[in-house]
Amino acid sequence: MRIIKIVKEQKRGMLLLLMVVLLAAFLSIALGIANILLGQIFIVGQAGESFRAFYASDVGRERTLYLDTVADICGASPSSCGTGGSFVSLPDGSCYKVDFTLVENPPYTRHVAIKGKNSCASSRYIIREFAVDL
Repeated sequence: MRIIKIVKEQKRGMLLLLMVVLLAAFLSIALGIANILLGQIFIVGQAGESFRAFYASDVGRERTLYLDTVADICGASPSSCGTGGSFVSLPDGSCYKVDFTLVENPPYTRHVAIKGKNSCASSRYIIREFAVDL
């Protein structure tokens, strides 16, 4: 009779252990789902900043094409076409930079890379880039 009582007490402890293991499994699944959802929310929140960087590079592209139409960007000599300067600020706080690379084969085409940043004042920024051959 005493042996049966000891076995019954051990079974009650086993049920408690089983419940703790199941709760731990459910908690880890819930934390994994929460981690994925928070990551997706962060990505969606950065979409607006990505569009600002995209439009900054688009402004730089349009300005570069306009200047190439009005006046030759590289001047009379193709060798005077070097890399661009620093970032050009825009009114909304974004900026862009234009980099030129001369292709030495006639007809001396220029590869232009325009990089747009969503924020020039912040140390955290997003860059989007256009590339154009002139």
